[in-house]
Amino acid sequence: ERGRGKLCGKTGSFFLKKPLKEKIGAHLAMTIWFGKFEHVAKAFKTPSGSEVTVYAETYENEMSVMGNWTTKLLPRPKFSDITGKYEIPQDSFTTPAGWRFEGDWIISVDKSIGFDNEEGLSVFKETAFEGQTRKPGASWTASSTETWWTDEKGDDCSSKEEIACKEGWRWMYEEWELDIQRAVDSQGFEYANEADLGSYGPVERNYHLARRRLWARVRERTGESEEKVDDSD
Repeated sequence: ERGRGKLCGKTGSFFLKKPLKEKIGAHLAMTIWFGKFEHVAKAFKTPSGSEVTVYAETYENEMSVMGNWTTKLLPRPKFSDITGKYEIPQDSFTTPAGWRFEGDWIISVDKSIGFDNEEGLSVFKETAFEGQTRKPGASWTASSTETWWTDEKGDDCSSKEEIACKEGWRWMYEEWELDIQRAVDSQGFEYANEADLGSYGPVERNYHLARRRLWARVRERTGESEEKVDDSD
């Protein structure tokens, strides 16, 4: 026990460098064990009723243009790795010798979407983007702009004045605050050619027709039960 080392028998991750002609490197999950040969079977015994499953995955990408999802003018491959940098079409996967695919491709839904963002947290930062759009040549005045609100995923949401503190929580601060710890100008704005197309940047140009800034407000749990107790009995 003392002589084998703390990493012996434990699975570790090893990232291999990319070959010269390849775009993607390799990730090895390796278990190293030192001991007598007669103890190998016991050391690597698979728990009863379990099996090892290896998945091949690729990410299908789309972008929203004027409220419609499309692959046209996509700044990344239609199918890629998780970073969106490397193209990985579904038909590019091959199985090693002795392996085979079981069934067709399936859509893997992130299980975390079934939970609220604040699940398990005692303090949570509520955020909302205040956005504005203008016509070419117009200024950023209230009379010449249209205001909209979205969450950080880009989905429509209520204005910060309409966002209520959830039951079982209370606001830690009285007012919403601008998040300026980002690449924004002195007013907290970042700019883009169009609201639904292109990336935002901190420098305003005459051709920019959209801008947005992020408002934030922190809330904390009160410790009170969120479930209402029925005292009618």
